[in-house]
Amino acid sequence: MNIKKELLVLSIFVLIVSISQSIILRHHLEFGFTPDDVRFISDFLALDSPFSKISQVWKDLGIYQTPHLYYSGIVFSLFGFNYLSYQIAALIFKILSIVTFYLLIQVIFKNRLLSFTSGLVFSFQY
Repeated sequence: MNIKKELLVLSIFVLIVSISQSIILRHHLEFGFTPDDVRFISDFLALDSPFSKISQVWKDLGIYQTPHLYYSGIVFSLFGFNYLSYQIAALIFKILSIVTFYLLIQVIFKNRLLSFTSGLVFSFQY
């Protein structure tokens, strides 16, 4: 497999994902944080030592809300209430996970079309 072709495909893939996600996020940027986001941030800040209390938070919030609480709290500690920075960080993490997924499918199946299609489906689902 030619590395230049692979980098070109990955670049096109990242461009498509970035543009599509920016279009989807456009309306969310107008409104900013939701009440749930603010609640997660305040709950994270209320924890004295958040990383020593993961099991307690998991017990209280459950498997689906615990990662959201920690992600929101960590990103808030980096960017504060700057919603645009929050969404740019989320987009970067999303692109990294999608590219990783693309490469994983490519390594397993060695089929560029399958990798590209699976990555696109994953990008809109995730």
